[in-house]
Amino acid sequence: MLLSETSVDSREGTYLATEFDVPMDNREIEFLERIIGAADIVGIGEMTHGSKEVFHVKHRLLKHLIEHDGVTAIALEANLPSTHLLNQYVLTGRGDPSVALGATGYFSIANRETLAFVRWLAQYNAAQSDTAKKVHVYGCDVQSWTIPAGQSRISWICPR
Repeated sequence: MLLSETSVDSREGTYLATEFDVPMDNREIEFLERIIGAADIVGIGEMTHGSKEVFHVKHRLLKHLIEHDGVTAIALEANLPSTHLLNQYVLTGRGDPSVALGATGYFSIANRETLAFVRWLAQYNAAQSDTAKKVHVYGCDVQSWTIPAGQSRISWICPR
């Protein structure tokens, strides 16, 4: 197995690097494109919760998909209503991203690696003059319907 700056080669194939701030190289992009193809929805899971290397790989993939493929929605394994503060932070940059991550109640999201990605995402969104290109963050788990005060369920889920 050979380790380069951005990928690991083995007899089984090419694997993505585990550093968040390392841009994807051409081989990684080709590998990703072979896997995803023309899919409209892409699911990125993990084999373990809490491994920083897994978060780095996921965040590199998401960063590439956002910057190059126009992804505008990310669904996290978190309770849908509890991601409201997080979505507001990435859209506006207002608030404390640590508090927003903690509000999800999921240790698998409230960590340094996801905090770095969320901060990057807020910066990315701030640079978008076209609001249609801003990336939203939602939870895809529904374990509770506790929602932020002053909002109806419908207005929060479908604000338009």
